[in-house]
Amino acid sequence: MRAKNLALRVLSTAAMLSIVTSIAAPAFAATYYINDGSVDVAVSKDGIVTVEQGGVTYTDGLDSVVIRGGTRSEGETDDRTKADASPATQEADGSNAPAVNETEAPKSENTAGDTAPKPETTPTEERKEGTPQQEPTEEEAEENVTPEQKPTEKEAEENVTPEPVKAKAEAPKATQEPSAEQEEEQQEQQEKEDEPTVPSAPAAQADNSSTSTPAERTENVITIVNNFVNDAKKAFSFVLDNVNIDRSKNYSDNNKAALTVKGDGDTEIELDGDNILKGGSYHAGLEKNDSDGTGTLTIKDADSSKGSLLAVGNTDSAGIGGTSNGGNGNGNTSNITITGGNITAISGWYGAGIGGGDNGYGKDITITGDATVKASGYHGAGIGGGPGGGSDGSGKVTISGHANVIAFSNAGAGIGGGASGCADVTISEDATVVAQGYNGGTGIGTGETANPNTSTSVGNRTSIRISDRANVTAIGDNVGIGSTSWRAAQTQIEITGGTINTASRYSQYPAIGSTQYDDMTLTINGSTGNTVINAYTRADKDASIGKLDSNWQLSSDTDQIQYNEDGGSKFGENGSVILHLFKKAIVDKSNNPNDQILCFDGSTALYKITGGERYDTLHNAQWLKDKGYTSELATDTTHAWTVDNTKERVEPTLEHEGHVYYKCSVPGCQAVHDEVLPKLEQKPTPEPTPDPTPVQPEPAPVQPDTPADTQSTPKLYVIDLANTQVLFDETRQDDTVTYTTKQDGASLTGSFEALEAMAADGVKTIVFQTIGTNTPGAVSRVSVDALLQHGGETLLLTHNGTEVHLTIDGQNADSLLLQ
Repeated sequence: MRAKNLALRVLSTAAMLSIVTSIAAPAFAATYYINDGSVDVAVSKDGIVTVEQGGVTYTDGLDSVVIRGGTRSEGETDDRTKADASPATQEADGSNAPAVNETEAPKSENTAGDTAPKPETTPTEERKEGTPQQEPTEEEAEENVTPEQKPTEKEAEENVTPEPVKAKAEAPKATQEPSAEQEEEQQEQQEKEDEPTVPSAPAAQADNSSTSTPAERTENVITIVNNFVNDAKKAFSFVLDNVNIDRSKNYSDNNKAALTVKGDGDTEIELDGDNILKGGSYHAGLEKNDSDGTGTLTIKDADSSKGSLLAVGNTDSAGIGGTSNGGNGNGNTSNITITGGNITAISGWYGAGIGGGDNGYGKDITITGDATVKASGYHGAGIGGGPGGGSDGSGKVTISGHANVIAFSNAGAGIGGGASGCADVTISEDATVVAQGYNGGTGIGTGETANPNTSTSVGNRTSIRISDRANVTAIGDNVGIGSTSWRAAQTQIEITGGTINTASRYSQYPAIGSTQYDDMTLTINGSTGNTVINAYTRADKDASIGKLDSNWQLSSDTDQIQYNEDGGSKFGENGSVILHLFKKAIVDKSNNPNDQILCFDGSTALYKITGGERYDTLHNAQWLKDKGYTSELATDTTHAWTVDNTKERVEPTLEHEGHVYYKCSVPGCQAVHDEVLPKLEQKPTPEPTPDPTPVQPEPAPVQPDTPADTQSTPKLYVIDLANTQVLFDETRQDDTVTYTTKQDGASLTGSFEALEAMAADGVKTIVFQTIGTNTPGAVSRVSVDALLQHGGETLLLTHNGTEVHLTIDGQNADSLLLQ
C-alpha cells in the first residue's frame, strides 16, 4: 500500500505540473534592464524572437519582452533564457516553451528515462482532517491519471509557491517497483526536505505592471527589427517600463535614435511608468522610417495605468516617426497608431512632432481610444507631414474615439501638412482637438505656402472632414481650417457634425477656406450630428468663410454659405446647423498654464480666441421648418423671429419712423432683426360735434381697452437667479404659450391660479426658453393639465445654463417636465 501511495504522489504531481505549466507558460516574461546595455530584438518572419544584450543572445516570446529602466538589482533573478540554454522548442507563434534558468535545479528521471515532474506542492499528509484518503486503482496508476487527485487550474495556481526551488538529488533509475525498504527510505528522505514547489515564474509577469522607479538616463539604445508577417492577426508586443534614454548630447557620425522600429511586421509598445526617448543628432526619439519597413507601430496603455512617453527628435527628425538622416534620404513614415497613454512628441529642427522628418510625408497616423497626445513640430506639422521642401511633406491623419489632442507647429499645420505640404485629415466621434499653426501654417490643413504636386502621397489635394460630436479648435496664422496653396490645387472641406471654433490671425485670410489658387468645395450640414461653427476673421468684412480673390483679398462669403435667393439655406435638411460669423477677431496668447505646449526651442503658449464682432448668424431653414419653428415675419423663413422685449418698441410719428426689434428664438441663434415702421401720414382734423347731452359725473373708470373682469387675472412672469423680475417675451401659437428671456439663468414662476386661468383660455403647453450670452441656454416644456393635476400653490421652472429643474411649493417636480 505504501508503494502505491508513493506512486500516486509522483503521478499526481506530474498531472498538476502539466496543468500549471500550461497555465504559466504564456505568463513568463523576461526583463531586460536598459542601463545594463543596449537591447537588440529580432523577430523572424515565422515569429521566432531573439534578444541580444551585452553580447549574449537570449530567446523570448512575441508578447513577453519587458525593457525596464535602471539596472538589475543585486540578488534579483535573471529571468532571461540564453539561446543555447535549452533546445529550440519555440512555438509557431514565436512564444518560448518553459525554459530552465541557470538557477534552477537539475531534474530527476522516471523509470522510462523521461524527465520526471517534481512532487505536488501539497503532500497527502497535509489533507484536512476528515477528508477521505482514496487509493488509486492499478489501472489509474498505469495510465498516470488520478481523477480524485488531479488539481483544477485554480488549485494549481494556488499551490504555486513563488520561492526559488532548491536543488534535488537526481533520482536513481528503476526498472521495477521499489522494495519495502527502498520505499521507506525514500519516504523518510522526502519528509526531511523542505516542501517541494513548482518552478516559480520570473518577476515580470504577463500583466506587465510596472515595478521600477524612473531610472537615471542612459545612452544605451533599443532596436526592434520585426519581420514577423506570417500571421496578420498577431504582432510583436513589448513593454517599455520607466526607460530614460537620452542621446541628445551625442553628435557623433554614428549616432542613433533612442528607440528604432524596423521591419514589415506589426509592433506594439505597452507603456508602463514614465518613459523618455531623446534621439541623437539627425535621429528621432522613437524612429520609424518607411525605408526600413512599413509594419504598423502601435503605442498603447492597455491597462489604463497612465503610462507616459516623452519622445524628442533631433535635427531633421520627428519626435515619433521619420528622419532624413542629415539629408541622406527622405523622412517618410507611415502606419503609426496611438490608442492610449499620455504622449508628448517634440520634433527637432525640420520635423513633425508625430510624422515625417525633413522632406518626408507622415501617412496613416491614427490617434484613437482614450489617448492623450501633445505634439509640436518645427516646419513639420504638429501631427502629419515633415517640411516638404522639394519633396513631399504631406500628412494623412485620423483622430477618433475619446482622444484628446493638442498639436502646434511653427510654419507647418497644427494637424496636416508640413511647410509646403498638403493634407488629408479626419476628426470624428467624441475626439477633442486643439490645432494651431504659427508663422504661416494653418490650424488644420496645409503648411505655409503649400506647393502641391501629383507625386505626393495625397496628390495635390487637401481634404478635411469633421463629423459626429467632435470638439475642434483650429487657429492659423493664415487659414484656420483649409489651404494656403501657391499653385493649382483642390481643397475639399466637409463639416457634418460637431462644435468648431476657428480663426485666422492675419486680416486677409478667412477662418475656413483657401487661397485663390484652390478649387475649393465646402460642405456644411448636420448629417452626422448637430453642427455649431464659430468662425472668426481679423478682416473688417463680412467674409469669415470662403476663399481669397485674385488680389489676395477676402470677398463676401455669400457664394459659400449665405442663403439662396428663395430663402433656403445651403446646409441640408438633417440635423441642426448654426453658424456664428465674426469679424475684427481678437486672438491672443494665453496665460493659462494648461495652454502651454513644449517645442524644441522651449515652451510656447497656445493662442486663444478672446473676442470679435458678430455680423451674422445662419442656420438651415429646412430644419427650422421641420422642427416647427415659425416666424412672426411672414416674409422671412430663415429665422424664427419673435419680438425682443429687452428693447423698447418705438412707435412711429409724423416726424420719425418707428421700430420693432426681433430676435431669433432658436436656441443658440443670436440673430436679430429691426423692422422699420413707416412715418404716420398727416390727416385732416374733423370739426368737433357738439354734444347735446351734458356729461354727468361718473365713478373713476377702469383702464382704457382693458376689460374690468381681467384686471386681477394672475400671470406667470420671469425672475433672474437673484429673484429680481426681468424682461421676457410672451407669445402664443395655438394651444402653446412660450416665455423667452435673454438670460444665462432665470426662472419662470407664478401661482396655480394663473395656470387655471391659462387652462380656461385653452392653453395646453407652456414653453420656457432662456437664450444665454455666455452659455447655450435651455428650452423646457410642461403640461398645464399635468401641473394642475399635481396641485400646489406656486411653481418655479428654473434654467441655470443648460440645467433645467422644476419645483412646486419648494418640492422637486422634475418628473413633470416634458421630453
